[in-house]
Amino acid sequence: MVLQFLKYLDIVVRTNVLPYPNTADRWTNAKRQMDQEWYYWQTTLKFVQTYGRSIRSKEDWAKTYVLDSAFASLPRKNKNMFPDWVTRAIIDKL
Repeated sequence: MVLQFLKYLDIVVRTNVLPYPNTADRWTNAKRQMDQEWYYWQTTLKFVQTYGRSIRSKEDWAKTYVLDSAFASLPRKNKNMFPDWVTRAIIDKL
Protein backbone atom coordinates (compact mmCIF):
# COMPACT_ATOMS: atom_id res chain seq x y z
CA MET A 1 0.00 0.00 0.00
CA VAL A 2 2.76 2.46 0.90
CA LEU A 3 4.71 1.56 -2.25
CA GLN A 4 1.64 2.17 -4.41
CA PHE A 5 1.06 5.54 -2.72
CA LEU A 6 4.68 6.57 -3.33
CA LYS A 7 4.31 5.57 -6.99
CA TYR A 8 1.15 7.66 -7.20
CA LEU A 9 3.11 10.65 -5.94
CA ASP A 10 5.83 9.79 -8.50
CA ILE A 11 8.43 9.35 -5.76
CA VAL A 12 11.28 7.16 -6.94
CA VAL A 13 11.50 3.80 -5.20
CA ARG A 14 14.91 2.16 -5.59
CA THR A 15 14.91 -0.68 -3.06
CA ASN A 16 12.45 -3.54 -2.59
CA VAL A 17 11.67 -5.83 0.30
CA LEU A 18 10.44 -9.23 -0.80
CA PRO A 19 7.62 -10.75 1.25
CA TYR A 20 7.96 -14.53 1.31
CA PRO A 21 4.92 -16.67 2.05
CA ASN A 22 5.01 -17.23 5.80
CA THR A 23 5.70 -20.89 6.59
CA ALA A 24 4.94 -20.24 10.26
CA ASP A 25 1.32 -19.69 9.24
CA ARG A 26 -0.52 -23.00 9.77
CA TRP A 27 -2.59 -22.72 6.59
CA THR A 28 0.43 -21.83 4.42
CA ASN A 29 2.51 -24.61 5.93
CA ALA A 30 -0.25 -27.20 5.46
CA LYS A 31 -0.74 -26.11 1.84
CA ARG A 32 3.02 -26.26 1.23
CA GLN A 33 3.22 -29.78 2.65
CA MET A 34 0.39 -30.91 0.38
CA ASP A 35 1.78 -29.22 -2.74
CA GLN A 36 5.37 -27.94 -2.81
CA GLU A 37 4.79 -26.46 -6.28
CA TRP A 38 2.12 -24.20 -4.78
CA TYR A 39 4.69 -22.72 -2.40
CA TYR A 40 7.21 -22.20 -5.22
CA TRP A 41 4.52 -20.49 -7.30
CA GLN A 42 3.51 -18.20 -4.42
CA THR A 43 7.16 -17.26 -3.79
CA THR A 44 7.72 -16.60 -7.50
CA LEU A 45 4.55 -14.54 -7.74
CA LYS A 46 5.55 -12.36 -4.76
CA PHE A 47 9.04 -11.89 -6.19
CA VAL A 48 7.86 -10.91 -9.68
CA GLN A 49 5.21 -8.53 -8.30
CA THR A 50 7.67 -6.84 -5.95
CA TYR A 51 10.42 -6.70 -8.56
CA GLY A 52 8.14 -5.25 -11.21
CA ARG A 53 6.51 -2.58 -9.05
CA SER A 54 9.66 -0.50 -8.89
CA ILE A 55 10.28 -0.49 -12.65
CA ARG A 56 7.96 1.75 -14.65
CA SER A 57 9.86 2.37 -17.89
CA LYS A 58 12.95 1.32 -19.86
CA GLU A 59 14.89 4.16 -18.26
CA ASP A 60 13.80 3.29 -14.72
CA TRP A 61 15.89 1.11 -12.44
CA ALA A 62 15.82 -0.36 -8.95
CA LYS A 63 17.72 -2.83 -6.80
CA THR A 64 15.96 -5.86 -5.41
CA TYR A 65 17.73 -7.69 -2.60
CA VAL A 66 16.80 -11.21 -1.66
CA LEU A 67 18.36 -12.03 1.68
CA ASP A 68 17.97 -15.77 1.46
CA SER A 69 20.64 -18.03 0.00
CA ALA A 70 18.00 -20.65 -0.83
CA PHE A 71 16.38 -18.27 -3.33
CA ALA A 72 19.13 -18.85 -5.93
CA SER A 73 17.84 -22.36 -6.61
CA LEU A 74 14.22 -21.23 -7.17
CA PRO A 75 14.64 -19.59 -10.62
CA ARG A 76 17.10 -22.22 -11.76
CA LYS A 77 14.77 -25.11 -10.90
CA ASN A 78 11.54 -23.31 -11.86
CA LYS A 79 12.39 -21.18 -14.91
CA ASN A 80 8.96 -21.89 -16.33
CA MET A 81 7.37 -19.94 -13.46
CA PHE A 82 9.30 -16.73 -14.18
CA PRO A 83 8.55 -14.33 -17.04
CA ASP A 84 11.37 -14.16 -19.59
CA TRP A 85 12.20 -10.54 -18.75
CA VAL A 86 12.75 -11.46 -15.09
CA THR A 87 14.82 -14.53 -15.94
CA ARG A 88 17.08 -12.48 -18.23
CA ALA A 89 17.54 -9.85 -15.52
CA ILE A 90 18.36 -12.15 -12.61
CA ILE A 91 19.73 -15.50 -13.81
CA ASP A 92 23.31 -14.31 -14.42
CA LYS A 93 23.40 -12.59 -11.04
CA LEU A 94 22.58 -15.70 -8.99
